[in-house]
Amino acid sequence: AGDIIYMRGGTYRYGTNGTVLSGKSGNSGNYITIENYPGEVPIINYDNITFTSQLHGIYMSGVSYIHLKGFRITSINQPAIGSIAQYGLLIDGSGVNYCIFEQMEFDHIGGWGIVVGENSSNNLFLNCDSHHNADPYTGSYNGAPYGWSDGIESASHYSTNNTLDGCRFWSNSDDGLDLRQANGSWTIKNCWSFWNGYIPGTKNQGGDGEGYKLGGSSNYTASIIRTVSNCLAFENRLVGFSPEPDVEPNYDLGVAVYNSTSYHNALGINFQYQNVAILKNNIIYANTVGAMYNWGANVTHDHNAGVISDLTNTVTDADFQSVNSAGMD
Repeated sequence: AGDIIYMRGGTYRYGTNGTVLSGKSGNSGNYITIENYPGEVPIINYDNITFTSQLHGIYMSGVSYIHLKGFRITSINQPAIGSIAQYGLLIDGSGVNYCIFEQMEFDHIGGWGIVVGENSSNNLFLNCDSHHNADPYTGSYNGAPYGWSDGIESASHYSTNNTLDGCRFWSNSDDGLDLRQANGSWTIKNCWSFWNGYIPGTKNQGGDGEGYKLGGSSNYTASIIRTVSNCLAFENRLVGFSPEPDVEPNYDLGVAVYNSTSYHNALGINFQYQNVAILKNNIIYANTVGAMYNWGANVTHDHNAGVISDLTNTVTDADFQSVNSAGMD
């Protein structure tokens, strides 16, 4: 506890072995920190390997009060045989709690950039990037190729109180953020999710393409367990924000979205379901199919610009400093 491990800049190649962190913990006043040496960028790169089995770039289990900062995991290809999805970061197993992941980058993973599995609570993802993740060999088991790779995903039934702050998810073949069937509470603030749902580097359809897939849980709850604030969703293939339950009303949940912007997705927001929801002070603008489906019966909504039932004023490009997304990555 309290120790700092510095990782020097440069490219590291670890062969077919990922990194496992288990059985070591700091405490609330003294984290164990593994971070980039100041001013240097360490890159763990697997682009020289063709994988035939599953790899976790980083796998963590049975740890708490660990702080990872400032390095990149990249280029874990998906095996062509077996449709095995890969992981950039997986926290799971016997628990990962009170950990901080800061300025981490996960990209070109043949599966998920980041996955929060079971028994992992009270973790903070701060200013992390997860992008260009794609699973071209996923078969009919999941409906179609490219349908698994999200920037960050959690379907955990036993993880809660996790926070995303200042993170960006883009050019993932499926969704930016996918919390379908996650039962715990999530706080999402100051995040950006864009260009998802396409085969990375193209405008060809990949998976769903939801910026923020916020639900549902695996059990009904009227409590607010997803809180989104000050977030951007733009130019995703399908929808900006949606608390999509698998089964209604069994998997409905409570979700709140404040002060966020949904721009130039196919659909701005999708709150047609019966979830208990609060949407206030959001901007829904220039989405190509429409601003929204009908509000669900349990939605409280007001002062959402671009939704006629909330505000009658017209939004135009001139209201913004810029609507050009070039350089946002």
